[in-house]
Amino acid sequence: FAAYTLHASRVLVASERNPYAEGFRAVFTRRFCAEGRTCVSVSLDPALPAEAVAADLAGPLKRCELLVLAGYAGGLLPLLKVLRTVPDLPPILSVSALGEGLALREAALAGVLFARPAYDPEGDPVAAEFASLYAAKFGQEPDIYAAHAYDAVRILAEVMTKAGPGAAGLQRGLLSVRNYPGAAGSTSFDSNGDVIQPYQICIADGDRAVL
Repeated sequence: FAAYTLHASRVLVASERNPYAEGFRAVFTRRFCAEGRTCVSVSLDPALPAEAVAADLAGPLKRCELLVLAGYAGGLLPLLKVLRTVPDLPPILSVSALGEGLALREAALAGVLFARPAYDPEGDPVAAEFASLYAAKFGQEPDIYAAHAYDAVRILAEVMTKAGPGAAGLQRGLLSVRNYPGAAGSTSFDSNGDVIQPYQICIADGDRAVL
């Protein structure tokens, strides 16, 4: 999406210091740079205030066509609020952990693009059935996290039925899951244990995530 839809060739990837963000940064950088494009990677220092981090990013931002933020809303939103004051800020692409839930109400998030796993209760029969049953039981519409939690428990139960509760059996069983038809879409695991799922690109608009 960054390369072929946004047509970016020079990207600044700024990530928090946690396994989720660092894993995303490593994979994104490897894939994006595969065809001669350029990535500048920065690890965000949690000890520094947002103003100091933004000042450190000012130089690299001037040389990049896209800013990619990886991490969680709690850590990235303060930085994003400061970055909004930077002149000529490039487009921003981020991850679902920033562009979901209460974070969408933050004005600083407006216009930010982010990837998230596909969840389509209107077009996917499995998701539609889950959403209907969830709403009937809890009196509110489920979000993507409810769908993920539902799928995670059912996948775990299915694997435990076949492999037992032992750690080694669970690991082998999960790594063998392919195209599980869940509420959050089809789920598979790769050899690293990462989930392979269809994804969507959304833009933050008000308090909504718009496809």
